[in-house]
Amino acid sequence: MYVDFHIHTTYSDGGKSFTQILDECIQKNIKCISITDHNTYESCKLKIQQEKVKIINGMEIDVKYKKYLFHMLLYNFDLNSKLLKEFYVKNRKHEIYNFNKNINILKKTHNITIDKNIKRKFIKENNYFDRVRLNNLLVESGYCKTPQDAFHKYTKKLDNTKRMSISMETLFKIASDSNAIVSFAHPFRYGISMDEIERVILELKEKYGLRVIEAINNHQTVYQEKKLIKFCEENDLLISAGSDSHYKLGMTPTEFVGSVHGKKICERNITFLKLLKK
Repeated sequence: MYVDFHIHTTYSDGGKSFTQILDECIQKNIKCISITDHNTYESCKLKIQQEKVKIINGMEIDVKYKKYLFHMLLYNFDLNSKLLKEFYVKNRKHEIYNFNKNINILKKTHNITIDKNIKRKFIKENNYFDRVRLNNLLVESGYCKTPQDAFHKYTKKLDNTKRMSISMETLFKIASDSNAIVSFAHPFRYGISMDEIERVILELKEKYGLRVIEAINNHQTVYQEKKLIKFCEENDLLISAGSDSHYKLGMTPTEFVGSVHGKKICERNITFLKLLKK
C-alpha cells in the first residue's frame, strides 16, 4: 500500500488545494495520507465523503528547542482538544498581526491603502498570511495585475511573514491533551551534523518520550536516510515518511505527492503506523 504522511496544501504554503491533492492521490493509488499544513489543521475540519483514501489528522508545527528551530509533525490528534484549539486561535492572531504589519509598511513606503472591507473579507477567507497572500490582496485591491507584478513592485524586500513557534514542552503538552503522535520532521534540514541530530533526538526521547522520526523525506539524501533508519532501529525509534510536497505557485515542483527520491512511499517501510492503528 502506498502512503504519504507529509503534504502541504493552499491552507498553508502549498500550491494545490486539498481537493486537488486528494484527486492526485486517487490517481496514483495512494491509500493513506496526512495533510500537514504549517501550524493549522483546517483540512482536518473538512467533511469529505469518499472511501478511496484514508486521511489521518496532521499538522507541521514550528518548535523552539534551545538554540534550534525545528519542525515537528503532529498526527492523529483529537480536534476537540482544548490546548489544540488554544494553539490554533493564538496562531491565527499571530498570522493576522504580522499580515497587518506588512500592510502598514506598504502604506508608509508606497502609499498603498487597502480598503477595510476588502481586507476584512480577505482575512476571513484565508488561513495563512505569507507574502504570496499579500501579493494576492494587492491584485484584488487593484494595485497590480498579477501576483508577480506585486512581488517585483512592492513586496520583494518585505520580510516574509514568520510563523509562530512554540516550545518543545508546549508541543508535547498539546500532544498529550489531544492524544496525538509526534514525529521529528526531516532531521537533516536544519544544517546540523548527524552527531548533534542524534544527541538531540535521544534527549527528546528521554525528556519528552519522542518515539517517531521522519527518516524518509525528500529533504535528506539517500545516504542520510539510510543512516537515520539504522539509528532508529538501534534506538527503538519508529519511522514516519512523507514527500513534503508543496507544489509552490510559480515554481517547478521537486517533491511529488507519494514519493521520496522518485520512489513511491510504501507502507512496509514505515513503522509508526503501529501507533496510528491503536
